[in-house]
Amino acid sequence: MNYSATRQSSAFTVRTCTLTDVLDITMLIQELAQQDGIANQPQQEPLRNLVRVLLTSGSSDFLLAELQDQPVGCLQINYRLSTRMTTLYAHIDDFYIQPAYHHQGLDATLLEYALRQATERGCAYISLDVHAHNKPALGIYQQLGFMPDVNLHLRRYLL
Repeated sequence: MNYSATRQSSAFTVRTCTLTDVLDITMLIQELAQQDGIANQPQQEPLRNLVRVLLTSGSSDFLLAELQDQPVGCLQINYRLSTRMTTLYAHIDDFYIQPAYHHQGLDATLLEYALRQATERGCAYISLDVHAHNKPALGIYQQLGFMPDVNLHLRRYLL
């Protein structure tokens, strides 16, 4: 499934990835980790292997945003089962757009595609995490119907 959109005179194509896209996804995720200041940057080969496993297992879809066949953004839709709600749901992860393509509507285009993909997969809802200080992202998420949850996301690093 491909989804094309034109926003502010730039034509982006968003599509579901296949195994032939592993290198592009890996490159974009490494850029995201670097941008986020992740101390232990993911190494290329283990990351490639993980992306391959996620793609072949069906537990995740990756979306790739391209401009003139060049990768400029990605998003992972991770499919999960909730025992508490006894339903399938989706969680957005690895959402990244190269800085040169910010503020061109690509974020909303990727999210709209992800919403359709999760709906077609039968997910009851879709969730994501966002830094509380990231006001531009919060605004886009809220425009697309995302609402704050009553749960607080906590993390404890083990390694």
